[in-house]
Amino acid sequence: MKPSLRLTNALHILVYIAAARPDDSLSSKTIAGSINTNPSRVRALLSDLQNAGILKREGDYPGRPVLARDSQAI
Repeated sequence: MKPSLRLTNALHILVYIAAARPDDSLSSKTIAGSINTNPSRVRALLSDLQNAGILKREGDYPGRPVLARDSQAI
């Protein structure tokens, strides 16, 4: 994936997660549909964002992705 697409897709994912309601699905397939890309690319970006400390997982495995910090701090 081109670096420019990685950045825009990562930002889209962060906004999507921040705006999601508690009952919304945050599966990689759902997020990928909103970006129009492959779910495996979304999973890779979610992993990168989690490793960077921007996202964390809540709940049972695999868990729901949530922002690790307040959106204003990011």
